[in-house]
Amino acid sequence: MNLEDLGNIGELIAAIATIATLVYLALQIRQNNDATRISAGQSILSSLNESLQVASSSPQTARVLILGQSDFETLPDDEKAQFTVWVFSWFRVLEQGEYYHRKGYLEDEVWQGHVEHLKQIMKSDAVAQWWESRHHFFNDDFQALVNEARIAETEAKLPRDVIEKIIIES
Repeated sequence: MNLEDLGNIGELIAAIATIATLVYLALQIRQNNDATRISAGQSILSSLNESLQVASSSPQTARVLILGQSDFETLPDDEKAQFTVWVFSWFRVLEQGEYYHRKGYLEDEVWQGHVEHLKQIMKSDAVAQWWESRHHFFNDDFQALVNEARIAETEAKLPRDVIEKIIIES
């Protein structure tokens, strides 16, 4: 074996090592992407759950959120503000969710449940009016999603029996 043969063997070993390194890096990038996707999905779901937990944090808050959807004009100004802030916050979290879903960080089957909830909420005249006056605060893709939800037919209904009970007890 001469010096040229040894050089060729060295180049072959270097090429194999380079390929092995590239395969390793590709696997690491894939794992990192998966971890990022999972983290983003968990983050948005946690934010949505926190937003929804506000509704059950007290009977007063639940009343404001329910009446805000069904009979907004009867709320006093401070409760109208409370409802408006909650809706804005919830829509912001949904906007993040839509972005993560569009980028592939949130699975379809997980995201679809939130879209159905959005469809239900958009049946509220107060929320629809709120959206009309504030839609420009949100990105175009999210605006398209909400506008589709507004016109979509769904089986979801506002909880009228609960609303009537709250109104009677107030």
